[in-house]
Amino acid sequence: MVSAATREQLQRVTDLSGVLELLEIRLGASERVYLVNDTRDWTIGSTTFVALPFRVKLPQQQGQQAPRARLEVDNVGGQLGQLFNAVPVGTPVKIRISIVSRARPDVEDAVFMAPLSSVQLTMTQLQADIGTDDVLRAPAVMARYDQVLTPGLFEG
Repeated sequence: MVSAATREQLQRVTDLSGVLELLEIRLGASERVYLVNDTRDWTIGSTTFVALPFRVKLPQQQGQQAPRARLEVDNVGGQLGQLFNAVPVGTPVKIRISIVSRARPDVEDAVFMAPLSSVQLTMTQLQADIGTDDVLRAPAVMARYDQVLTPGLFEG
């Protein structure tokens, strides 16, 4: 749902402003990458969003598999590779996509947050699945008390 001002702006015959798609990639607790799907960089508040094209492909039902959305980010120059290679393997990666009006970029109209999985990074593109499938398949506890780990708890 967008704000009333943005809805009015988008319904005009000649909307000179349009909207921006902002992407924040969170690599663990400390690293952040801020991107804007535009042709120029934007500074919103104290954060600079780097202009880098990205796309979200909506999920399609494929047999018995859970539907998955797909994120594709152009990585021309390999800037993302340096950041992803600096974090340890297994670090959780999350995204935050927000939609803002170009006329009022400091007001978020829509926000979507989700974890990423199956991240594939080349010199030209980053691709990853969006969704909680990997999180839901993970074990609920780190150590399970069974006969192998704690044989003294079990008879016989």
